[in-house]
Amino acid sequence: MLLAGLVSAAAALATATPATAAPNCRNSVEPRTIASGLGTLESVIAGPDGRLYFTSDDGLLRISRPGRTPQTVTRPVEAPGGLVVDGRHLILGYGTSIAGGVGGNLLPRAGLLRIDPRTGDSQVLVRGLQMANGLARGRDGTIYASNDFGIGIDRVRGTRVELSWATAISGNGLVLSEDGRSLYAAQTFQPAAIQRIAIDRPKQPSTFARPNGPLDIFAGLDGMTRDGSDRLFVAANLFGEVWRVDRAGQICVVARGLNMPSAVAFGGGKRGFERRNLYVVEFGGRVSELARARNARSG
Repeated sequence: MLLAGLVSAAAALATATPATAAPNCRNSVEPRTIASGLGTLESVIAGPDGRLYFTSDDGLLRISRPGRTPQTVTRPVEAPGGLVVDGRHLILGYGTSIAGGVGGNLLPRAGLLRIDPRTGDSQVLVRGLQMANGLARGRDGTIYASNDFGIGIDRVRGTRVELSWATAISGNGLVLSEDGRSLYAAQTFQPAAIQRIAIDRPKQPSTFARPNGPLDIFAGLDGMTRDGSDRLFVAANLFGEVWRVDRAGQICVVARGLNMPSAVAFGGGKRGFERRNLYVVEFGGRVSELARARNARSG
């Protein structure tokens, strides 16, 4: 996720620029607020129980159904980062601060927590990551962790950490392709782009998508997810937008008017969180629903 410590300066730049030149997707979506006033929100995911989980200043929170009051699952976590599902548990990155990211290039101190969402109990899964800003988990249990203040992506197999397994400058949101052969990384403190990393060639990334508008390079790409058709959905933090990127790398805007969106996730298909709906968390403390976002098409 884009780090809140740099937001005020970056926001001034974003406010001074016109809206993104990327076109609206067909059937673009109006955000609907389902919770607000929750502090700085960093990551979001549909949990194994169908509830919506997200991180804030108060720790890991959840919403049982749209419209319900958020509940605290765990106490505050030091600089929370990405979230992934691991069976009946959640994996949450910690140590995702500016100092942690910069220092992590020389002295890796971030890590991963394994959390039981039923009880809130947590334990350290692994220590010694450069950062755990964005996370992705493969079917074999391999976890990938990004550092948007670095140039590498770490890989975790079991409890073994491979530092800078892949190359990605200012990598943030991470997504594995449906076939598991490629890892996509959104770039934040670089001209906005999404890199594609072949799992068997991690040191040779290629640019998968890049916006055409000259000012879109300032979008501050953040958390990212995908649908079953390998279309990517990424938070354009500084533009207050969510972008959709099709399999050819073409970009359109699913939703506008958000307050620094930091992460996106599709519903799990239970408890009113529909699989076709996209859920967005913002630095402004709001959780929003983008109804039928899976149906949005290029404009």
